[in-house]
Amino acid sequence: MSSELIEDGASVGVVDVRGLPCILRHAAIMDRFDALRPGESFLIVNDHEPAALRTRFDVRAEWPFAWVDEERGPEDWRVRVSRP
Repeated sequence: MSSELIEDGASVGVVDVRGLPCILRHAAIMDRFDALRPGESFLIVNDHEPAALRTRFDVRAEWPFAWVDEERGPEDWRVRVSRP
């Protein structure tokens, strides 16, 4: 599920939820986001469009975040989430 990717010489967290049961995916992602410090980010890898997850981030207005779609299917979706 969680791993590291080297990007531009720096380690970047990756949360690959493709192997997790759907019921556990949002919790794993939100736990990782809650652990971020300002300026940090991680990459979410999913096997479907994470529209419901985006809505969950939007609803949690107490935590500012940035969301960047890096890959939009058809097999995998990759989203970079960061805490400004």
